[in-house]
Amino acid sequence: MSRQAKLFFTEELKSHLLEGGDTEAAVKPKGLSTSSLRKKSKKGGSDVDAGTAVPDEDQAGFVKKTFGLFSVMILFQLVYVLIIAMEAQKKGSKKGEMNNVAGGIRDFATSMATCGAGIAMSIVAVAYMVCAKSGKKDINVAVGYACWLLFTVGMTLVMGTVAARLNAQKILAAEISTMVATLACTLFGGKLLKATGANKDAKKMGPTVAILGLVLCTVIITCMALGIGGLRNTVVLSLLMILVIGFFIMDIQFIVDGKYGALTKDDYVLGSMKMFADFVLIFGIIASLFN
Repeated sequence: MSRQAKLFFTEELKSHLLEGGDTEAAVKPKGLSTSSLRKKSKKGGSDVDAGTAVPDEDQAGFVKKTFGLFSVMILFQLVYVLIIAMEAQKKGSKKGEMNNVAGGIRDFATSMATCGAGIAMSIVAVAYMVCAKSGKKDINVAVGYACWLLFTVGMTLVMGTVAARLNAQKILAAEISTMVATLACTLFGGKLLKATGANKDAKKMGPTVAILGLVLCTVIITCMALGIGGLRNTVVLSLLMILVIGFFIMDIQFIVDGKYGALTKDDYVLGSMKMFADFVLIFGIIASLFN
């Protein structure tokens, strides 16, 4: 083949590639999904590349770490609540009245000092996370785990205050109901969102919902523990339960599917905190309904 012919075919090939030839197979890095490699946004009727390729294994690692930390948080809360439930109460002066044993775990859980310490720890952890994400700063691993520990202990203490108001049977019923609700949201939540078409509308809310949701859950849990804001009304609690279950389902699915764009592969601490806030709020609502 002559030199002129080779140049002609080379130019034709380049022209074909530049005009939209199938180059994806040539440039697609190994181990990346097509959905993660290419995000399209419509502007003027044409598709425009948005974002960069994110390895699938990063998202899988993020999900494992998030749910791993979430499981540890649930275990911590479960142990504390069971210890409260196992402590016997003494009969009061009135018929059917039961009082906490002085110096016991229930007495510790219901004290304002314990509840106040839990609220303070939770607020500090949430405030740091919100400020860091709002300022688009990378969260230091050590500081992130410190916030995770503060939030875990704080929320557990606050929920201990709520649980200690109930007898052992009601505490166990509330804990089991919360566990069942969590499993149901995890296993069937995605199918429910797709069946109702709510997943398409939910995506429009964006990553800000994760941050605001964490703040809102913390505020509601605090009000619930302190008994303010009308959060002992059955109708209000029932409506709040439906709302929280809906957001819990979306949180789980968005974290699993990587829809929270503001959460990078290193934000598994924040993801677990958001899910635990939903879990604790569901427990608090159920416990309040039993009270």
